[in-house]
Amino acid sequence: MIPTIATVTLGGDIKKKLKAISKAGFHSIELFDTDLDRFEGSSKELNNLIKDFGLSLASYFPLRNFEGMPEEKKESVFNEAKYYLDTAKELGSEMVMICSNTNQESLPNEIKITSDLNELAEIAKNFELKLAYEPLAWGTHVNSYRHAMQLINDADHENLGIALDAFHILSKQDDINQIRHIPRDKIFLVQISDAPFLDLDFLSWSRTHRILPGYGDFDLKSFVNEIKLTGYDQYFSLECFNKNLQEKDPMKAAEEGFGLNQKLWN
Repeated sequence: MIPTIATVTLGGDIKKKLKAISKAGFHSIELFDTDLDRFEGSSKELNNLIKDFGLSLASYFPLRNFEGMPEEKKESVFNEAKYYLDTAKELGSEMVMICSNTNQESLPNEIKITSDLNELAEIAKNFELKLAYEPLAWGTHVNSYRHAMQLINDADHENLGIALDAFHILSKQDDINQIRHIPRDKIFLVQISDAPFLDLDFLSWSRTHRILPGYGDFDLKSFVNEIKLTGYDQYFSLECFNKNLQEKDPMKAAEEGFGLNQKLWN
């Protein structure tokens, strides 16, 4: 597998994060878009900085509230998505991660959703980018990996695959036994975090209580074993939204995260 970390996991500016990530042993990053927003330079300059630290860019994320919007909103959401893809290309990213829509205006029309995903995947192909679709636990219409895979299969595009996020699957105590049946070439990204079981809405739980693997209640080992059964061996990304973790020294946090993610995979 390719040891990867989402930049949102660490605190500090992006240069400090990249230095810590590189020294800890990670090979690749997922760039959270706010890190680009705070960077005092262009996308191409950040691309060069990432390379200077010996890292690759797995994904630029997250593209939000895209698929299944009413027809009168289609032009605006596609224009926003194209801008996001263009930025990802300048950054030298391999893919863009797109979250399932949480906008209450989005439609439960699966034909519309798959058509939008197929159309955007074709645009992504022209940018030489992949599109990793992540079903959020609080997604308005798509909130499980099995439903997401059904839509991905129906959209039927080689540049469209799934992002399997441990939090969004294990927080719902979803059945993980179907993961093994996902074709390995349709898994574009695996994201790892642990968490305690809490009586919270999924959004608040996700944004404030994700922790490093091994410190929470999730059965991450079984989740990873299901991933391995597919033959997947690509980006294995540590993604924790946690203010306390971000307040730690980024070098120490990155080193601990690297060790725990390696232990989990092995």
